[in-house]
Amino acid sequence: MLAILNVVLPVFALMALGNLAVRFRLFPSEGVRGLVMFVNNFATPCLLFQALATADFSATFNVQVIGPFYVGAVAVFTLGAIFGVKFFGNKPGEGVSSGFAAMFTNTVLIGIPIMTRAYGPEALPTTFSIIAFHASVLITMGMIVME
Repeated sequence: MLAILNVVLPVFALMALGNLAVRFRLFPSEGVRGLVMFVNNFATPCLLFQALATADFSATFNVQVIGPFYVGAVAVFTLGAIFGVKFFGNKPGEGVSSGFAAMFTNTVLIGIPIMTRAYGPEALPTTFSIIAFHASVLITMGMIVME
């Protein structure tokens, strides 16, 4: 349990610190929008581009690691779509949007820091392998199911 806290606690503590900084007006709430725009529109794409441009996918594309991620993602997508239809009264095509909401994780903003803390920088190429194909594979699958 202590090992898990050692990995996860600093990441969530940093998020809590940011929340408290805005709540106690140490960081202006108007600045949050600009910070989010910078992170989403510039910093994250640059990080991903640099990582993907320098990654050796032949060495990091490990089906034993990536496979379970996609099996889990497809299972969560399926359950989310079924819940959307059964419990929220969505039409089957609309249930896919519930599946998307359930399936897409915050792999970049939360996953990368946690993977780095848990497994060190040497785990990042495999993490970037997952991220590189995450949207293209899963959005394509969702669109096929939606149609």
